[in-house]
Amino acid sequence: IDFTLNGYTKLADDIAQIYLERYIKQVRETGEFSGFAEIFKRGHKEGRGLLEHWVMDIGGELVEDWDKEGRSRSIQANAMLLNALSIHMMNVDEQRRGNLLPLAQALAEWLIKFQDSDGGLFNGTNEVTQGFGSLKKTFQQPSELKLLGANASAYSALMKYSKVLEQTFGIPGNGFSFSAAQIKNWATIDMWNAERGFFYAAKDV
Repeated sequence: IDFTLNGYTKLADDIAQIYLERYIKQVRETGEFSGFAEIFKRGHKEGRGLLEHWVMDIGGELVEDWDKEGRSRSIQANAMLLNALSIHMMNVDEQRRGNLLPLAQALAEWLIKFQDSDGGLFNGTNEVTQGFGSLKKTFQQPSELKLLGANASAYSALMKYSKVLEQTFGIPGNGFSFSAAQIKNWATIDMWNAERGFFYAAKDV
């Protein structure tokens, strides 16, 4: 977001392109999009995240397994990416917007598939490992936790993306804005303690 709003659109494009390529690769290999993992590049510039590594050295080595099966995938991280993409898409030309639309759409659809009947979103999927030795298997298991902060990020991202669809593509975005409204209702009804004047941070089913 900072790069886009401060005129570094080429750098923002480079970062967005990395995610677009990983999205395409994931769909090609697995047949579906299952979100992006929160990942840090171990053993490289200790204490710095993968994204910071890209910023410092665009085109450098990528972690090859960062979006393979395994590694927890939270709605928080994916919502933040959707929000950043939406703002970027509103500040670039039509061709670049169109190139990023499939990724943004996939992120939005991935988020709302975790929406519960009460309106809140479960917190994505968690990495689970079972078995030992050659029988060891790692897979993704849906989270049973709803986090207020993560849902707030998803609300913001879905509202922003809805506006992008309507204002820049002329596509109705009311489906995503409706999901966002349900998140807001969940937060204000289920997560608000009116008697004591605070929001609960999380809810476990």
